[in-house]
Amino acid sequence: MKAFILILLLMPSSLLADSIVTFMWQRPTQNTDDSLLAVSDINSFNIYCNNELTFSPAGDVESYEAVLASGEYSCYMTTVTGRESLPSLSEEFIVDEVSDTNIAAKAIVKFKAIKE
Repeated sequence: MKAFILILLLMPSSLLADSIVTFMWQRPTQNTDDSLLAVSDINSFNIYCNNELTFSPAGDVESYEAVLASGEYSCYMTTVTGRESLPSLSEEFIVDEVSDTNIAAKAIVKFKAIKE
């Protein structure tokens, strides 16, 4: 599978407790031998937070919305075909707990593929 770097951007850096986070990315289009990587060849995208597989959306999507509890996170992403790709760069962010509120914040995390 094509080696690629994914960049994770988070706005804002501090969020409220139990925040909705939208992970977004562009699917890779090439394998490491420069042959085309069809959408049907992608089984899933693995999103790891704090070095644990946290979410595994299907291969036919380019975004995934999830709820994260308060805490510190370091997340990265891989692409899964028959094998799992190298991980993207990690991005660290904090979901802050705010007392006396039931408001959930929403943040967007964008993974951008960069061809090596």
